[in-house]
Amino acid sequence: MRITQSFTDRKYLKNNNRVLSNYNKSMQKIWSQMDYFRASENAINASKAMTVRKNLQDLDMYDSNLKFTQGLYKAAEENLYTLANKVYIDVSTKLDQACNGTYSQDQLDIIAHELDEYADGALRTLNADYAERNLFGGTNNSSPAFGLLKEADGVTNALDPVTGHKIVTYNGVPIEDISADGTHYKERITKAEFYTAFNAGDTDSVMRIAYDEGYDKEITEAEYNDILNGTGGNAADPEAVKKESHLVTSEIDEADYVAGDPAYSTENGKYYKTETVTKYYEVGFRYYTKEPATEDDYINSNGDGSIIKEPGTYEIITEADYNAAKANNDPNFQYYKAEDDGAGNIVYSRPADYKYFNVEANEVGGCKPIYVDIGIGIKYNAQGEVQVGTAVDVSMNGAKITGTGFTTIENAVNSSFNDEDPFSKPSFDMQFSKNFVQLIYDAADALRAGDVSRANATIDLLDTANTGILTEITTLGANQKSTEFYLEKDEEYKMSLQERQNDVEGCDMNEEITNMEATEAAYNALLQLSANILPKSIFDFI
Repeated sequence: MRITQSFTDRKYLKNNNRVLSNYNKSMQKIWSQMDYFRASENAINASKAMTVRKNLQDLDMYDSNLKFTQGLYKAAEENLYTLANKVYIDVSTKLDQACNGTYSQDQLDIIAHELDEYADGALRTLNADYAERNLFGGTNNSSPAFGLLKEADGVTNALDPVTGHKIVTYNGVPIEDISADGTHYKERITKAEFYTAFNAGDTDSVMRIAYDEGYDKEITEAEYNDILNGTGGNAADPEAVKKESHLVTSEIDEADYVAGDPAYSTENGKYYKTETVTKYYEVGFRYYTKEPATEDDYINSNGDGSIIKEPGTYEIITEADYNAAKANNDPNFQYYKAEDDGAGNIVYSRPADYKYFNVEANEVGGCKPIYVDIGIGIKYNAQGEVQVGTAVDVSMNGAKITGTGFTTIENAVNSSFNDEDPFSKPSFDMQFSKNFVQLIYDAADALRAGDVSRANATIDLLDTANTGILTEITTLGANQKSTEFYLEKDEEYKMSLQERQNDVEGCDMNEEITNMEATEAAYNALLQLSANILPKSIFDFI
């Protein structure tokens, strides 16, 4: 068989290209540190490599989520620290000075103004954001979480109809009306709206809560009778009024003195008259809606105040039954009645049945959780909701953190007590907000009104509210430690995955360098042999 020159040339060029291709492939493997570039080259390892790469990609997402969460916790902690260790200390110092010193009303007004400034600053602190997200607004990211309730003009501060104080809101809801867990609230209505239902005999859709007697409004006897008897435009409402009578001795002119009448007396040349004086008061109420509930709802609420129990119809009982219930500490005795029938007889009765109502049926906006997947195995229930504990909830409910609702201090000192006035009381049960910011505003208003004892009572309550903030700071610190742990864990796992990735798709560098050098030597040898294989041209002889 005759071997032509063209065949030799093609054979040489084919081998040359093959060796050059192998040389380039070795260089590419060394440069990329990969053993193959198509799944078809190593299907089994390629499948394993895809799983490893997916795990590495997930780790990058988890790390990003963890770093965001860590930054969120840190920013929240710093802002709460400002409240707990700056605002609280300064406010407490101001209140201590005002309540334990001798200040004129002008000086108290100055301190009240300073307290208002601190409260305004606390609202700004609580409305801080991180990476364009409200820190304490929960899922609400479209408006400031905390604010003051406004009138219809959106500018003027609305004042509480009972206390006359500013009303702190959380996501638009008065914070004193929000449940302890910060998720539901009582819906406020106006006095007029309440009486519209009340006049129609509808007491199952509305309710009212009386504030302390320091806010009772003195009215005339005529106004008292109108409310009591229902002659003033609304249905009879005896629970909305009360009267109080005391013997009052007052100085009179000598001409008015009636000798021999026991009501009149004289002493040191002065004349006095002692008579029974009656004052009339309208109770200060806040008004709300309510919805029907069941006895099971009431039992399951565990006395958290969200479900209330009220008597339905009453039945007449004997005095003996009444006294027996009292002596046996009947848990329902608070609903029993002993009333004057108007003819001097006492009528005893007890509830024949009960009705139950949900008074916190409304959900606070923005109180839903915000779950972040950090790689601990996120799972969902049948309703498609994330199962608690399988992801991190970064939603922080500012209402729950700073305090909600109100509390009663029994027998609080009345700073305006006048022992010469029989209608003046040395103490009575006072109601206060449990919210950190609302307490500061209320204390400022108390000082402006000269009510030092009410302002003084807020000091301990502020301490309690501040404890709640400190607890949240501790929780945030623990959460930050947790994110650090998961970040370290992810870093270790990433190193393990990278080693595994090198096993399933990485090349053996020592082997590949040896192959490249051998291929390079072969290639150089081919180039040297080309002089003997390729035919000479005329230019080789010139």
